[in-house]
Amino acid sequence: MTIKADIPPDTPMQFDVADGVARLTMDRPAKKNALTGAMYNAIAEACNAVNDNPDIGVLLLSASGDTFCAGNDIGDFISGAGADLGRLHEPDYNPSANAVRALMALKKPLVAAVEGDAIGFGATMLLHADFIYAGQSARFRFPFVDLGIAPEAGSSQILVQQLGRVRAAELLLGAEAAEAAKLLEYGLINEVTETGGALARAAAMAAALAAKPRESLVETKRLMRREAEPLDARVAEEFRAVGRRVGSEEAQAIFAAFFTRKS
Repeated sequence: MTIKADIPPDTPMQFDVADGVARLTMDRPAKKNALTGAMYNAIAEACNAVNDNPDIGVLLLSASGDTFCAGNDIGDFISGAGADLGRLHEPDYNPSANAVRALMALKKPLVAAVEGDAIGFGATMLLHADFIYAGQSARFRFPFVDLGIAPEAGSSQILVQQLGRVRAAELLLGAEAAEAAKLLEYGLINEVTETGGALARAAAMAAALAAKPRESLVETKRLMRREAEPLDARVAEEFRAVGRRVGSEEAQAIFAAFFTRKS
């Protein structure tokens, strides 16, 4: 089956469809799958393609290499979406905001396979997944406070709703990495596999979901969905906060130190 998303060929994202399962793979392992504006756009395009095609029953998200996603490519962010910080909440201007809203609007199940670190947006986008299978090496980290900015992608609301304020504070204010066993204990993932086994387990679930009645899946996910309008408002407020914080002296000093270490 040839079903394509509108993803430029030079974007390091792979999208293919077989047996009712659409697979989206972040394919930038040399950069730890750090997300560029083009990659954010690819996430949105993949979600749109899945929503629009009745032959697709589920979206399977994974990554190449031993890191799931290191979050924003900071250099790309500063030169691109960060150019006008007051507009970070605008989906037409900010590719990451566009990706978040596409994930929120995804009508069909999203299954994720996670190996290694999921940092920043790499972690927050997983909060919109319906099933998450993680290898023993997996770790989530929400580093926004340590970067001098603010949470994103609805994480400040979703984590409190799912975990309660105490555990949400541990992840968002403490900003320390949470390993797979803790993620399972907290109910943020479905299952821990042996390292390297997450994709096979996620693919098996995706295949099982794709075999189920499509409209029933869509209707059930719609009924389960968190209140979309309040969460959408929180996402917009988070991006406004990120915009304010990115321009702060604290954040600018942290970014400058990052580039000094890289050089």
